[in-house]
Amino acid sequence: MISIEAARDGFNLMFGGRRLLAHSRRSPCVEIGWSELSFAQRRGAFRLARRKSSWRPLRSFKVVENGPDFTAIDFEGLLRMAIRLEDGALRLSFARFDAGVELFRLRFQAWPGERVYGGGARLSRLDLKGLALPLWAEDRQGGGEGALSRAVAALRGFGPRPLSSRCPIPAFVSSRNYWLVLDSSARSELDFRRRGRGVVESWAVPREIVVGTAPDAPSLLASLGSAVGKQPRLPSWAYDGAILGVSIAPGLGTAVNALSRDTAQLPFVQLAPPESVIGTNTVMSIQAGVVHGYAGLVTHLVARMKEEIGGEVKVVATGGLCRVVAGLVDCFDAIDPDLTLDGLALVADYC
Repeated sequence: MISIEAARDGFNLMFGGRRLLAHSRRSPCVEIGWSELSFAQRRGAFRLARRKSSWRPLRSFKVVENGPDFTAIDFEGLLRMAIRLEDGALRLSFARFDAGVELFRLRFQAWPGERVYGGGARLSRLDLKGLALPLWAEDRQGGGEGALSRAVAALRGFGPRPLSSRCPIPAFVSSRNYWLVLDSSARSELDFRRRGRGVVESWAVPREIVVGTAPDAPSLLASLGSAVGKQPRLPSWAYDGAILGVSIAPGLGTAVNALSRDTAQLPFVQLAPPESVIGTNTVMSIQAGVVHGYAGLVTHLVARMKEEIGGEVKVVATGGLCRVVAGLVDCFDAIDPDLTLDGLALVADYC
């Protein structure tokens, strides 16, 4: 049940028997802003920047509609927050009346001693209380495995940072038995540095903020999965094998294209095995080196993999160019050029 309780110069939004938002003229729960947003790329890392940011706290408000399952609050004619109860979760959606608004902040209730978990995989500590967590994909790994290599990579701007993530998830779970999910595709931040208030910040007005509660941790995670969805059980064919590892090399097409593109006089040639591995002209020489060379590469890799794996191994050639070398080697048990496409079709059917 949703309830709006009057407070001095403001209101408290109550949900599940607890205060979720506290708003007053002195400490408004909502701010909007305008800014010049930009980004730059350096060594594969995107750096986002804001210039000339201007924030406006929305102090005045008007409750437009108030009921047990739906409430609408207008803030100074600039932003309207619609609050509805749906399937046991509280959903906050926002409508802006100024198309130039690019920044958004929402302050929510926090408690001393609270522990917060989530935000996606990263190198920081598990409990996020006391941290400001950026929600933006940053591929900043690199520089090798050693401590010195990581330090040099960090100084050059592409080393790992504790709060960076390749897979940010705009959601968290609290030890106070509630969860919050932010629905926004813009760069966002979850700020847990203050004892009594948390902050959701986004570089766009979010589509929705969803909050759920439960009496204990197991039911809390179950309600989170029910509200935002969870991965169904994988089909049976996904459990029939496992990826032990891979070897990566340039493909036949990549090799031929590179020779033609990156050298001064070598032409692009058709991928076909020549009559001899000793070429007597430029075209035959390239075909001999690439096609027969890759036949040797395949034979050697398959032999080493069989040796390392041990036991019986089935070798399947796939890909559009697999037939180019298939007639030159005897290590394939089957040839299926469309195997990858068939696998993608199974994945599409599953999704």
